[in-house]
Amino acid sequence: MPILISKIFPNMPADQTGQLYVGDAILSVNGKDLQHVSHEEAVQILKKAGREVELEGSSKEKKIS
Repeated sequence: MPILISKIFPNMPADQTGQLYVGDAILSVNGKDLQHVSHEEAVQILKKAGREVELEGSSKEKKIS
């Protein structure tokens, strides 16, 4: 099951990029594949990602990187 964005906080980095939307899937974080990890594992990976984060994602309309 994909890791989906459930909320984007106003004026935070995810919002400021203008590229991420609620419902988008996060496929990887800093090169770490999230497609086969649990939700809790994904949360921990995101928390440990650091100040600069490279996300690969997918929306119903397009691939995001």
